[in-house]
Amino acid sequence: MATMPTQIASYLAAQPSLSLVNVDANRNIFEGMMPDTPNRAVALAEGPGMRFDRVMKGGGSGIACENPMLQVKVRDMSRDLAHTLCRNIFGFLDNFVGTISGVRYLHIIASHPPTFLGQDEKKRFTYVVNFTVRKEIG
Repeated sequence: MATMPTQIASYLAAQPSLSLVNVDANRNIFEGMMPDTPNRAVALAEGPGMRFDRVMKGGGSGIACENPMLQVKVRDMSRDLAHTLCRNIFGFLDNFVGTISGVRYLHIIASHPPTFLGQDEKKRFTYVVNFTVRKEIG
């Protein structure tokens, strides 16, 4: 089964307004660390979140869902475009409830609005937004 960042990347790549700014899962959306190229990039990283939710199963306890953290970083040569792209992703994911790649997401909630991180050595602008996720195991 695909990782959560890969699942989210496929969901984001299917959004028409992201394709309008030339973002697609094969060229611009990455899992984990953001590579040095291309200039316009989105990196999705899974991090530790909160403890599992447990339910009673057959006299024992089982894990019902997990609560990871998702970090989204957006980089571009244009500060306005980096901010707009991060804001669009924020809009697609904040308060999301549904199924992605066969996994049921009970909610995805932004921890804060898109935040400017600064410029790198190549003068590219980076924004970040973090989400708490509650999803079924899978």
